[in-house]
Amino acid sequence: MSTEHADLLPLEVARPGERRSARRAVAQSLLEVARGEQPLECAELPGELAAAFLRRYDNREETQKAYALDLADWFVWLRHAGVEPFEVTLATVEAYMR
Repeated sequence: MSTEHADLLPLEVARPGERRSARRAVAQSLLEVARGEQPLECAELPGELAAAFLRRYDNREETQKAYALDLADWFVWLRHAGVEPFEVTLATVEAYMR
């Protein structure tokens, strides 16, 4: 499962002017997986887990899209900050909130 969706999250740090397009690209990737037929019960990677979360909102497309953009913003910010998603601490969340 993990190797099929390994590229859901940004691989490179987006420059400040490129973050908006990186955010849209990540959100689109998350939505494609969430709306696809691929089972996500055995999700392991952060992007897969985010897509599994989004799948719960299949009957609320606008909500799903808004959540995908929020998750994408988080993932792009993490990449820029040099923090891996599974290594997030309370201090990371506080820095993101500022």
